Amino acid sequence: MKFALINTILFLILTYTKAQPNLYFQNNPVWQILSSCAVPAPCIREESKNYYLNGDTLINSYTYKQVYKKGQGYYYWWTAPPPDCSGSFWYIDTLPAFFIRSSGQQIFLRQLNDTNEYLLFDFDLSVGDTLPVTYNNPQSDIYVSGIDSINTPHGYLKRYALTGNNTAQFLIEGIGSTNGLVEPISVILECGHSLTCYSLNDTAVYPTSGPTCNLNINVTSYNRNLNVTFSPNPFSVRTVLISDQHLYNARLTVENCFGQTVAQIENISGENIVFSRNELSSGLYIFKLTQDNKIIATNKIIITD
Repeated sequence: MKFALINTILFLILTYTKAQPNLYFQNNPVWQILSSCAVPAPCIREESKNYYLNGDTLINSYTYKQVYKKGQGYYYWWTAPPPDCSGSFWYIDTLPAFFIRSSGQQIFLRQLNDTNEYLLFDFDLSVGDTLPVTYNNPQSDIYVSGIDSINTPHGYLKRYALTGNNTAQFLIEGIGSTNGLVEPISVILECGHSLTCYSLNDTAVYPTSGPTCNLNINVTSYNRNLNVTFSPNPFSVRTVLISDQHLYNARLTVENCFGQTVAQIENISGENIVFSRNELSSGLYIFKLTQDNKIIATNKIIITD
């Protein structure tokens, strides 16, 4: 009887510990990141995007914050414009982009449809420490060269200066790096990221104080009367794109969770188009429907085995 009571108490303590609030993610944080990437060169995709929290989810007894994403941008080129390198775009996620939680001075990430959890940041660092290998840092040669702090309305946060094979100048406790929240810390080719704004409760606290970092994206001008669905969704072999308006010379692009194009159909006309899975692995994908150099619809499709 005594052992059963002890086991029950330990179980309750462990469950409570796993379900504790994510202390780094209080006060409605919003990240604004500017990205500029070759897609490929000489075509450049310039994008300003937000990460923001919207609700909790419980996975394996751990409480995660649901992180959504929205953004807007345009395409330009270094040299003579290649085909399909023009126009602007926007998007607002209708499903979480990923999940995050904090424990102590660590932040963990979990992708949709992925059973693994990844270390994203460990802020338990001292001068001279080497950054651990994490989800957004595959390098083992970046170290802390100095520590100071930034002041927020909710307390001081440590800021770690970085030296080594990195493009992010700093790590900021509870926020991420000066490259962003999940963007790579180390050097990557043909792509650059910058944390341009971080706000709490609609007030920017980094890199300077000011108004909210939340982007005001006007989606109604593009998709006011357009309704695009996939049926079935999820699917295992093929699905049908169904539009309530006639499409003319449209393009369907399918991207994986890393933003890489994995499938594309050109010159779509009509109201229906069949999309076949082919060699794509199971998982969650983003589709974008483009017409007249504008993204007119975007959402997520799920492929199952």
